Amino acid sequence: MFGIMETAHVQVSVGMGLLAGFTVMLLTVIWGTCIVVGKCDIEDFVAIDGKDTKWLSLTGSGVTTDIWTSYAAMIMAKSLIPFIVVQLPHILHSTSGRHLAVLIALIISVLLLISYCLYQIIFLCKVCFPRVIVVFIDVANYWTDAEALSFSYIGKLV
Repeated sequence: MFGIMETAHVQVSVGMGLLAGFTVMLLTVIWGTCIVVGKCDIEDFVAIDGKDTKWLSLTGSGVTTDIWTSYAAMIMAKSLIPFIVVQLPHILHSTSGRHLAVLIALIISVLLLISYCLYQIIFLCKVCFPRVIVVFIDVANYWTDAEALSFSYIGKLV
């Protein structure tokens, strides 16, 4: 029975390592390709799109991103926290804290998942449906006014 458990543990470890490694490799390849293909000249901290005269310059060329890409990069960096938490007992050569570390990593992962879902909902509302939000805010502001008893305002919104 002990041999079967050990074999299963090894297979799960190899599978998880393969999945994580493959994901990191794909993200790295995609990121590197975007950097190489999207590179342009930067003058006075402003990117000059479509102009790439400094082929291998590390200081005079680069890429620019929008603010949403920066937010996504921060979320990806924060998603590494559970992996670090799980590795802490191994780094500290502790055998007693492994189960606790896994539990803490699970809780952090669930909290990060919930926060990411909320972020996506907010992103969707801000970027995709700004008119709907403006109408809701406008109606809410109107109903707080003294003229709120008149229903003629709803016709103006549509």
